[in-house]
Amino acid sequence: MNIGLLLKVSSWKPTRLYSPANSILNDKIVTFGSSVEGTGYSEYQGAPDEKNNKLWRALYNNSPTAITASEARLLPNKTASATPWLDPEISEYVLLLNVFHNLHCLDRLRQTIWYFHEPQFNITSNPYTMYNGNITAALRDRGASFMDIVHADHCIEMLRQSAMCESDVTPIVYQYSEKTGKSTGRTGVIHQCRDFGKVQEWAKERVATVPDVWGKGVELGLCAIDDPETCVQAEF
Repeated sequence: MNIGLLLKVSSWKPTRLYSPANSILNDKIVTFGSSVEGTGYSEYQGAPDEKNNKLWRALYNNSPTAITASEARLLPNKTASATPWLDPEISEYVLLLNVFHNLHCLDRLRQTIWYFHEPQFNITSNPYTMYNGNITAALRDRGASFMDIVHADHCIEMLRQSAMCESDVTPIVYQYSEKTGKSTGRTGVIHQCRDFGKVQEWAKERVATVPDVWGKGVELGLCAIDDPETCVQAEF
């Protein structure tokens, strides 16, 4: 028996926090489009309409995700059973992959921003003057309570934390442009990306059916939300 190998295997620690989707992650090379630089105006851009609203929803509507008890036990944070009336070992547990929450947030921010550019508004008749500056009331009155300023602020903060967490270090290069006659930053560059299509496929096969509201039940995982970060550091 190779004692050295045995010791090495037994002392192995994961290099990433556990996610049940880790096993399907795969990188792909993608060149970003940039409408500002004239290298691509995507079908997701522009004022909200039936077509692009549908495209945006399709990016994240395959959630929440159902996982097994054995998968839930490995999570860095505890998550609730979607079926608390069942035996904990056969119950489904529910989660949402962060990428889908980020896309949901971007969609809501997109709709919020474009709302203020709608043609019925002008300098004297707009949400600010019609609602005495109460923009949240304007949005709710329109039937878009999901776009109130508190939700928008939450989304901006979540996206900030995600951007800093992921810290994409892809170089944004500077190149000379014949059109402008100067060197400018070019965002339409080649990136190494995770294959989002594979993540979508994985999630679509595991969509959870959950009640609108459910009380306290079994939660599996390593740490509660309020636990310190040291709770999970023993795994590394």
